[in-house]
Amino acid sequence: MPDVGAEEYILIPEEEVDASRIPGGLEELNNTVKNASKGVKEDTDKQYKRLAKKCLAFLHEKRLLEPTANFFCENPPENAPLLIVAWIMHSCDEMNLDGTVKSQQEARETYTHAQKMRAAMTYVFGRIHGLGKTAWHKSELTGHMVGNPSVGEAVSSYMVSLRRRKVNLTHLYHGSAFPPPVSQVQAGETATSARAVAPVKHLTCFIHTDK
Repeated sequence: MPDVGAEEYILIPEEEVDASRIPGGLEELNNTVKNASKGVKEDTDKQYKRLAKKCLAFLHEKRLLEPTANFFCENPPENAPLLIVAWIMHSCDEMNLDGTVKSQQEARETYTHAQKMRAAMTYVFGRIHGLGKTAWHKSELTGHMVGNPSVGEAVSSYMVSLRRRKVNLTHLYHGSAFPPPVSQVQAGETATSARAVAPVKHLTCFIHTDK
């Protein structure tokens, strides 16, 4: 009995396959597919990339990352979530990186901006460097950290804690020019869970150790 299905396929000898038929080759095709799969508007893409550059500049300025070390890449450093938290904390939190309280006159960004900063990290690691939206975790096979460092317990817990502080500041200060100290907020606030403050403690230890 003839194999009818086999008649539908034509085998092309390897020497006849011409990669140059794809303008720029497979690398160019890969870049084109990435651009077509960004999932955000062009303006948002540019904004997220700008924030990523600011994050990298911050990490170098604070000496939290070696000048030659890779951060935005397919294999981020194991402490990448901690560095993301540090960047957000520096701009948006009432606490300094060493755990002290910022002065009332010191400017700080809103929680909405903090969300945008995290979204930029999730996008750059996930879309541009192909790490997706899988939570940052240790691989049982290799023992190395895999996934998206912006997605996971460390960054999520910190964002929950930051939001709680921002909400309490709003309730206590009623739109005045400067917010009250963090000590005032925490005095009348339900204690933040250990999981939520863990990134802050680790960050403080990291900075003091570096010194």
